[in-house]
Amino acid sequence: MLHEPGAKTLLGRRFNQDGFEQGRAVMEELARRPATARHLAAKLARHFVADDPPAALVQRLSATYLRSGGRLSSVYEELVAAEEAWVPQASKYLAPQDFIYGALRALDVLPHEPRALIAPFQMLGQPTYRPGSPAGWPDRSQDWDGADALMKRIEWSVALAQRLGDSRDVLATLDVALGPLAGEALRTALARADSVPQGITMLLMSPEFQRR
Repeated sequence: MLHEPGAKTLLGRRFNQDGFEQGRAVMEELARRPATARHLAAKLARHFVADDPPAALVQRLSATYLRSGGRLSSVYEELVAAEEAWVPQASKYLAPQDFIYGALRALDVLPHEPRALIAPFQMLGQPTYRPGSPAGWPDRSQDWDGADALMKRIEWSVALAQRLGDSRDVLATLDVALGPLAGEALRTALARADSVPQGITMLLMSPEFQRR
């Protein structure tokens, strides 16, 4: 390595390579570690399945990683094929990014100015390109579902719905956004909404929309 030449010892192994090749060898050694496999497996399962993913699923993903020599595409295939990834019950609370993009897609809204898209992320606590840590954004419900954060989602949903006015059909939007995932209680509540903006707000803040 240019900043500190010479052999290095890491995790009980000595690396005698020069320059870039030494760094490559270190990364390959770390990639082969069972701890790395478990860490990546847990992160993937947490993001796509549940905050507390099934231990059996994490173990299978980890085993696939090690068996394939760290080939992530094999791990992805294992995850997609896992029954645990297809449980109908939505369990993951949406991070602000998922919520904002989901709302704009459901309502077919395309902001014409970048500021109009960036501002909501700042408001909801997930400012663009600024996670605050090399670890990136957190991926658990408890990191996003506080009372203040929920109130900000309501405020943003109200403002968006009011800007749209009566230009959307609430029940048609419900079908596009949630389809069969929408409960009968939600459908009845939207049908009884006093106005289109109120109905849109109720849709965006419903438990069905707030989770995946």
